Amino acid sequence: MNLFTYKLPNLKTLKVFGSLYLAFNLERNKSKLDPEVRRCIFIEYKSGMKEYIILDIKTKEVLISKDVIFYEKTFPYKRTQKY
Repeated sequence: MNLFTYKLPNLKTLKVFGSLYLAFNLERNKSKLDPEVRRCIFIEYKSGMKEYIILDIKTKEVLISKDVIFYEKTFPYKRTQKY
């Protein structure tokens, strides 16, 4: 509960840490052959805004984006156990 407004937080906005996420490529100088989306993992929320801090899997670049598609049941770095 928020102590200032006495309201419960909206749980629909919570996302799963480390899940796969597709961020739309909004670079200005991209060509037609560049991909439309980037495969990323969710790191954290940007405080005070509706943007997400993500890590590009391919380039290891940290990005901030709000145009995203979440796949909360897919974890790119999940370890598989061998028995």
